[in-house]
Amino acid sequence: MKSLIAAFLMGSALSLSGCALFNAKKPKVDLNSIYIQDSTALSTTLVFVLDVQNPNKMDINVDQVSYEIQLNNQEFAKTVTNKKSRVPAQGSGKVEIPLPINHLKALGGVAKLLAGEEVGYEITGDAKISGIKIPFSEKGKFNLKDLQKASH
Repeated sequence: MKSLIAAFLMGSALSLSGCALFNAKKPKVDLNSIYIQDSTALSTTLVFVLDVQNPNKMDINVDQVSYEIQLNNQEFAKTVTNKKSRVPAQGSGKVEIPLPINHLKALGGVAKLLAGEEVGYEITGDAKISGIKIPFSEKGKFNLKDLQKASH
């Protein structure tokens, strides 16, 4: 999960920066916390709270973030959030990114992890920053051993 979170943060950082479009420096993005927004028998929505430090001389206005996460080429989570966030110029702010998890869709990936197998992930999406859509994509693999190492 740590690798998946790192990939998610990387995608968020790439989206927030829009470096090529604005000739801007990439913001620093760190995971502040994760909380459960809601939970039912079939699904849970986790919210990732990101601390974003903006080194640029202009505000970062996050209007929308949409993304899809696939585990082993199967949809794991997909959402669009329209919660607006502002990170002031040369300042910092928090950006909340929800992660809805369908328990049935998650079972396959969890079973493979528990069996010691590698699980492939792919995160794709885009963020609308100050009215401009900036795409992002990240893919990789992780396994239970990686997760255990990351927690120590």
